[in-house]
Amino acid sequence: MTFLILAILLILTFFLSEKPDILWICFAMLAAMLVLVFILVWFLSMGYLKFQFNHLIQKHYVEYASLLKL
Repeated sequence: MTFLILAILLILTFFLSEKPDILWICFAMLAAMLVLVFILVWFLSMGYLKFQFNHLIQKHYVEYASLLKL
């Protein structure tokens, strides 16, 4: 959670600065990646994406098995 707050602060300082350096651009990209990873881990921990992937795998497995029987 602390990393998420730091990442948001870095993004805000990047957008509020008048003349961004290449270092600030790298920091902002790193912060955005941290936010995306945090959101992805949060969804995975909720089990939502796991349920979706299992549903898709089972659906394709049934179709593949029916094709093999033909």
